[in-house]
Amino acid sequence: DVHVGDKPVARETTSISGQSYDLRGIVARVRSLNASAVVAIKLDIEGSEYWALEPLVADPELLCSVSYLFVEFHSAASAGQRRVAQSYGLREDAFEHLKGRIHA
Repeated sequence: DVHVGDKPVARETTSISGQSYDLRGIVARVRSLNASAVVAIKLDIEGSEYWALEPLVADPELLCSVSYLFVEFHSAASAGQRRVAQSYGLREDAFEHLKGRIHA
């Protein structure tokens, strides 16, 4: 993490539950409205990143519709998720490797 000064102090410890969305549905809806749309997705969902991305990654046509994907990963990938990363030509430890380079 990069912060100006000290890390921010947590102001709230209460969990709030709200509506969740399937990324496949969002991307499919955007494509149905404008097939040439630039789609940018930003995820910072405190440990559920892989869970949210897995259905999208399982649909290569929709995944290829995403122009930009910004994700803050909070936990390590499972063995199955690592295999999927490799099928896209990424190193099995791609996320840990990147984190190591960024936080070096």
